[in-house]
Amino acid sequence: MAVLAVFLLAYYGQLAIQTAISFMLRTQVVKAEHVERTVSGQGFVLRKDDVVVAPVGGTVEWLVQDGDRVRAGTPVARVVNPQARTELEKRLAQLDRDLATWDHDNKAQQTQMESELTTQNRQLYDRVSAWREDLVTATATPAALPTGTSGGAGGSGGLSQTGTLARVAEAAGSRKATAFKAATLRDERAVLSSERDATAELLRKAALEIPAPGAGVFNHRFDGLEEAMTLPSGPPPEPSKLLGARPKDSEAKAGDKVNPGQRLFRVTDTAKIVIAVVLADRDMAEFTPGEQVSVRFGTGDAGEVKSQVSAVGERDQTGMGVVFFATSDFNPELYVTRQAKVSVFRRSPEGPGVPKSALVTRDGRTGVFVVERDFTVLRPVTVLAANPTMAVVDGIPVGAQVVTNPWLVPKKGVRIR
Repeated sequence: MAVLAVFLLAYYGQLAIQTAISFMLRTQVVKAEHVERTVSGQGFVLRKDDVVVAPVGGTVEWLVQDGDRVRAGTPVARVVNPQARTELEKRLAQLDRDLATWDHDNKAQQTQMESELTTQNRQLYDRVSAWREDLVTATATPAALPTGTSGGAGGSGGLSQTGTLARVAEAAGSRKATAFKAATLRDERAVLSSERDATAELLRKAALEIPAPGAGVFNHRFDGLEEAMTLPSGPPPEPSKLLGARPKDSEAKAGDKVNPGQRLFRVTDTAKIVIAVVLADRDMAEFTPGEQVSVRFGTGDAGEVKSQVSAVGERDQTGMGVVFFATSDFNPELYVTRQAKVSVFRRSPEGPGVPKSALVTRDGRTGVFVVERDFTVLRPVTVLAANPTMAVVDGIPVGAQVVTNPWLVPKKGVRIR
């Protein structure tokens, strides 16, 4: 009887404990989740900048604003030489007046000369034709040659000085005189017109518009790193080269005087911007080329930029290396700032997400208790990614019911009521 009592007490005591545990257990339905992991480091913007220098000296005027997108050939700046421009404008105005005066005084005469020249050309042609006919006739009748070709007195034939040959000479002389007058008039105007065109060209250079060399984002501020931090065409730059770069800011403001050859503005290719981030070896190991990430360049309100890992550099002797992220979003910050703190957000593949409190280790294996047919069953899982509160695992399906306080569950599990 005593043994039975002890057995019953133990049985019902164990049952009471399991019942109590089943009421105390908390469960959660597994949903598809992902985990974001963040890596931070010093970032540098590598850009393809088309730098344009002032072709002439003068005062700069901007036709577009910093940060504006421009197309190739869009006028973006004007360099003006005020003193030369004033003198050239005066000279151009005087030449325009001279041309107008010439046209008023000589245009009618030139038109008349051109008309007379046309008439005299036709007259000369007709007289040369008549002289040739007379010559053919004279050749066909030799008896007429002694008198027809004589230049002395008594020569009254068709080929005498008073005949067709004389008329040809007369017409040629008149045409020559008229042609000379017409040419003189044309030359006078051509000289004025040529000087006017040359002055207009000088005036254009005195207020020279400068176009964008290509499509991109316009900016007239420089940091002095346009060559040092351009897109690498060879091996990726070492961390020490990036960390040792020292900017030297410069800017040509509206109204500033610039000299020929001075840096004027730059146009950045929006399709070719890479963020290089210096990271420790342990952080570099997580990145592989082609991986899609989000990068936040700078702090405060700086937006995130969708990027792709384009290259992973070699580690140096200090254990640091460079990871390169090719950007695919437009972020105005990247066209002004050259270096800043960078946070890289990596998103894990989507999978069953469980609270980290649901993970247990039994017999050296990680698992979770899953409720199956009203009983808790320990299922082994592999943790794919995790943050401080959640883990994405492999080994259980989405929709499974997991125990979130598994320390209450005995090794063999309990029944859920």
